[in-house]
Formats: sequence, C-alpha cells, structure tokens
Amino acid sequence: MFYVVCDDTRDISGVEQLSRCIRWVDDNLEPHGSFIGLRSTSTSGEVIASIIADVLTRVHLPFSMLRGQSYDGAPNMSGSKQGVQSIVEEKPPLAIFVHCGAHCINLITKECCDDFVTRNAMHWTHELDVLLCKSIKQN
Repeated sequence: MFYVVCDDTRDISGVEQLSRCIRWVDDNLEPHGSFIGLRSTSTSGEVIASIIADVLTRVHLPFSMLRGQSYDGAPNMSGSKQGVQSIVEEKPPLAIFVHCGAHCINLITKECCDDFVTRNAMHWTHELDVLLCKSIKQN
C-alpha cells in the first residue's frame, strides 16, 4: 500500500511543472519515499489525475493499493468536484485526501511574515543569533 504526493509550480521560464512522489511503509514500519520526477503540464484537475494514473501504471502500482493522496489547497488539487483528489478518489475510494502539512506551515509562515511586528522580531532574533555566533568568546 502507498500514497501519492504531488505539487505543481511554475519554473523560472513560467512553465507549469508537476512534481510526483510516492511514499510507503515497509514491513518494519519504516517510511520510504521516491521522487518520480517533474513533468510539464496544465493545471486542470483532470489532466493532473491522468498523469498520476499514468505514473502508477508505469511503475506497476495498482490503483487498488492506493491508500492516500496529499496535495496543496489549490482548487485544482483539493477541490471536491473537479480537483485531483476527488477524481482520483473515484477509482480507489480508500485513497483518502490529506492536505499537505508542508503547505500549511508555509501558509502560516507567510501570514506571520506579513505582520510588521512579527517580521521585525524575526529579523532581530536572526541578527542576535548572527552576533552571538560570531562573537569571540562563546559561553
């Protein structure tokens, strides 16, 4: 059993790139992951879902063994009607969607950094750390 993790982003030339990863747990309950690759694509949920199906076919993993999927919160990825998660979930209903934790942390950090006081506090904390790390005598 395994789950898929996908994210799309624009590269420096403005082309959409979809990263694809597969994660699983072995018999000793050790987690493993494999980066499958990047692919230029459109951002439609249907196209991305077909790319995921193609990847699973190419690496000989049956949809029936898919137990989870993780994407960001964009409507094309996590939308309940035309998002990738809803399209993929139709094939194996046990492929539960979980919002990507790294994206949650990223959104929280962005919100914090938009706040002037928090941004300044983080800046001065960093400056203090640099000063202490470069001081001649460290306790």
